[in-house]
Amino acid sequence: MLPRTPVPLFAVVAGLAIGCWLAGFLLAEDRARFLASREWQAQPFYFAVHLVVVRLFVTTYAGGYLAGYRALVAPPAEADRRSRFVLGPAGLATALLLAAPLCVLDVLHVQSAEYRSATTANPGALGAADWLLVSLWTAEWIATAYVWVVIAGFLAASLHALDKYEFRDPVLKVLRERQYRPFLLMSARGATILLGFTAASGLYVLYASGETSDYIGLWVTAGLLLFGFVPPWMRLRARISALVRVETDRLSRQVEESMQRARAATGEDPAPPRTIEELGERMQSAFALLRIEQIERMHGDLGRTEVQAVILRLLAPIATVAWRLVRGG
Repeated sequence: MLPRTPVPLFAVVAGLAIGCWLAGFLLAEDRARFLASREWQAQPFYFAVHLVVVRLFVTTYAGGYLAGYRALVAPPAEADRRSRFVLGPAGLATALLLAAPLCVLDVLHVQSAEYRSATTANPGALGAADWLLVSLWTAEWIATAYVWVVIAGFLAASLHALDKYEFRDPVLKVLRERQYRPFLLMSARGATILLGFTAASGLYVLYASGETSDYIGLWVTAGLLLFGFVPPWMRLRARISALVRVETDRLSRQVEESMQRARAATGEDPAPPRTIEELGERMQSAFALLRIEQIERMHGDLGRTEVQAVILRLLAPIATVAWRLVRGG
């Protein structure tokens, strides 16, 4: 429902955030108290961040999955069907179920004695703007849970595709063009998005005096990103390792057969080429050895850059866990 291009996306998100703040201002019984509330000062920004994060995750994971799927010998209709399943009503219903307990906790918090209304001066009273604030918290939890569904859903879809289908091109071309990379970039780019979300969440919690529960979405998302990266990476390494073994064995046999023919013809080992045909065959053997070295080198580098990117970018949310533990939760 959110636009895909940046300018319309930011326009819609800004409009929704400002509209919610104006609605809160109009519903507030004590508007001076409302204007002084740090929660309401920060909430439009934090709400907008959630919407942008959802759009970025959907674009990253759907695009990455489809790009990786196109490198496989697989029917395109299946990729579209699985994407619609993850992003459609089934995914939204799952997000609602996941967010429901967290939304209930927010409702209980608002109704507890610890909560102080920022929209009414009556102690212990709740106004319409307070319930609007709860609605914003609910929308943020649903957005966060939807991100969880996107990560888990496309992880399952990617593993299914890698288990069921072979790569369309020979292993050398797969490695040289890094056709496996879209499956890994989903988590790597997701970690980049989460890095920005971590900064926004930290600023919100510090400014609005948030609670540890405000970090739940951050920590769960970080865990899912890390978990969502490892299985595809291991599956890709296993699948491509098998292809590498087959190709290197074929090239090694080609070199060995060429050397055997040279020994049989001259009785020398190694024998210098004497004809154009022998020179061409010897060059083919040299190229085969170079291809073996190239394949093994590229196979050794498979996913290394993406692993480093994911780990480095997840250090920030992991650091928030340590910080909260040091502070005693």
